Amino acid sequence: MTGPPLRVLVAEDDRLLRALYAEVFATPTWDAVLVDNGLAALVAVGRCDPEVIILDLHMPLADGIEVIGALRADPASEGLPVIVISGAYRRDHPVVRDLTRVAYYEKGVALDLAEVEDYARTVAQVRRLRRAQGR
Repeated sequence: MTGPPLRVLVAEDDRLLRALYAEVFATPTWDAVLVDNGLAALVAVGRCDPEVIILDLHMPLADGIEVIGALRADPASEGLPVIVISGAYRRDHPVVRDLTRVAYYEKGVALDLAEVEDYARTVAQVRRLRRAQGR
């Protein structure tokens, strides 16, 4: 990839997982902003204009469902790609099935962060291209 780094916002309240995400996205191709609650995520969206957001569902101040609702209600962020990584629900739970336009990964030993990073890179690049084309 050429050009400026892709901007990713990671909202995760678990300190150890935030540290792990910081390692995953500590490359020249990423500009990562990490926050520890949903309210901080909503503020950061306005400040850092991310191209993709990685979001936990259970966080203080505003949970991931509230964050997604606020993002989808705002024309400036309604198309922002969201990747949910959560241990709160299994993929077939009604809460997860009701999430529209998000990718969902379950936390746990089977979570492949390299796969998540690859997916994040793809959707961030697509978002960047669409924005450059005025869409």
